[in-house]
Amino acid sequence: MLSGHHLRVVQLSDVGRQREVNEDSFGRLDSSGPHAEAISLYVVADGMGGHVAGEVASRVAVETILSVFAESTHRDDIAERMRSAIERANAEVYAMGSTDHRLAGMGTTVVAAAVSNTGLTLANVGDSRAYLLRDGNLAQLTRDHSWVAKAVEEGVLTPAQARRHPDRNVIYRSLGSDPAVNVDTFTHDLLAGDRVLLCSDGLTDMVEDEQLAELGGEDDLDLAARHLIDAANEAGGPDNITVTMIVVDAFDAAPAETPATAAAERPTEPQGASLDAEADISAPDVGRASLEEKVVNWLRWLFHS
Repeated sequence: MLSGHHLRVVQLSDVGRQREVNEDSFGRLDSSGPHAEAISLYVVADGMGGHVAGEVASRVAVETILSVFAESTHRDDIAERMRSAIERANAEVYAMGSTDHRLAGMGTTVVAAAVSNTGLTLANVGDSRAYLLRDGNLAQLTRDHSWVAKAVEEGVLTPAQARRHPDRNVIYRSLGSDPAVNVDTFTHDLLAGDRVLLCSDGLTDMVEDEQLAELGGEDDLDLAARHLIDAANEAGGPDNITVTMIVVDAFDAAPAETPATAAAERPTEPQGASLDAEADISAPDVGRASLEEKVVNWLRWLFHS
């Protein structure tokens, strides 16, 4: 079994051209020391609820996820560690929004990636995304919890129509909107040379997949991240833009040392801006159906009535 990995990582956030406060946050938790557990965790969160509330929601979510993941006792189940950390973050954001009127209605999306000796584990809630770039080919690895994504799945919209739809930023799942949250997790193998991109929708709403692959594949990782942000701004920059780029340079095959808890870094504060995520995330009242049934009924009402 592989015991470690060598990564290059850059994390950047930008205000965009039309916002005043940055409601995005990001952070990382790296293995450290000769006996450290070979797991690195990276998180991007996209807050909503107004200038103050959105910024608080995303920051609290990132800090909570990193802290809970580092302290988790589920050492052999990375997906469960990530799920538990995100569920705790949801509880924290929900409690703050429920007890402080200044933060009422706040929420955040989140996407997280853990790179370990077993490969890549992802978790997400909302429409912040993770991509894999391998040999010039880009693949989205996470599933958006948005109304237009569900419409595409149901055949109501084409992907091209979804990209242009005025309600493309309306999501039906987020941290902080309910006392409990469903967290999607995914696992993938990684190869040396793979690149993993985590980002908020300020990037993906404005930059097509072909350009994501081209710019994200640049040799200089810092320039790749900067050029992705520049591309979103050149397309109008209506939202905050946050990018985490992870390059797997190599894996080690030496025997693993005794695992030890890695020390978490505090989330790096983004420079500048805010994001337009004040859309109502609640579905229309369609009765006592399950969430998925509500989504389907809502889509049928929206596009066929």
